[in-house]
Amino acid sequence: MDTSATRILVTEGTGDFKERTYYPSPLKANEVRVRSRMTGVCRSDIDMMTGDFLLLPEEMMGHEGLGEVVEVGSTVKDVAVGDYVATRGEPAYADEYNAQHYVRVPELNPRYIVEPVACAINVGNSIGLGSTVIIGTGFLATVLAQWLIQPQGLIIDNSLNERHFPDMVGNSNLELLADWDIHPFESVNELIDTYDNVVILKPIDWQTAINLVNENGRLIIGSPLRTSSVDFSEALWKNVSIHCPSPRNTKFDDCMRQAVDMIEHGELEVDTFWTRGYNRETEWQQAFVDGEYRPANYSRGYIEWD
Repeated sequence: MDTSATRILVTEGTGDFKERTYYPSPLKANEVRVRSRMTGVCRSDIDMMTGDFLLLPEEMMGHEGLGEVVEVGSTVKDVAVGDYVATRGEPAYADEYNAQHYVRVPELNPRYIVEPVACAINVGNSIGLGSTVIIGTGFLATVLAQWLIQPQGLIIDNSLNERHFPDMVGNSNLELLADWDIHPFESVNELIDTYDNVVILKPIDWQTAINLVNENGRLIIGSPLRTSSVDFSEALWKNVSIHCPSPRNTKFDDCMRQAVDMIEHGELEVDTFWTRGYNRETEWQQAFVDGEYRPANYSRGYIEWD
């Protein structure tokens, strides 16, 4: 296929995204060429835009991809031209791009923008036995909570045959979590319990996190801890294991495949989170404005190519 120029949306961390020319590399044997159809606008993209998150290279801008395969590399056997695939970590804000990390999906539907769903499963794989608290009730936290009460993710103490359902702390998506006992986020510093697993999916300070975790427990950091300094002495004293699960995990593609399977079989409900699509030609700038300022009834948005 011709590798002539296409377009991409990029940010330099100065408050906005801009459109630039993009030149996809020649297709490698283990890659597929993807034509973008839907790309999720992640909170990390917004934080990168505002300068509050690590500025990623152009080749990784738009990491929540869903597109159509238009060419396959010589060793690719699991998808064919015309298939729809979800991708991760590729420049899915480009009109076309090459992908090594992809999974076939059954239809073109925002529910199959599975990279953020797979992030929740990836975080869940870091959780050990015992009591768990999830700090946050946003998209990632809510998907994680759903996953944890499924057979694939259920936390079970085999010695007691006891199920441990996670506590949650936060203020968003409460209508989707009506069956859960949610602690208001403002009370996080007042929680009396300590937990074997503390999952950070909303920024809190380091000392609060350490106070919440038991000796020999796990601190699972899936969202940046907003702190100017970190003293690891108490974590060392309590023998706390610190996990930072991310899509750089070599098994993340397996998480994507599991996400597709669970969505397809109704084991994870994610449709309600995708609240608006933005036309690539006429509304792409608004997608980032809404992602930053989050108007009423906004949860997650995506850019949509015709």
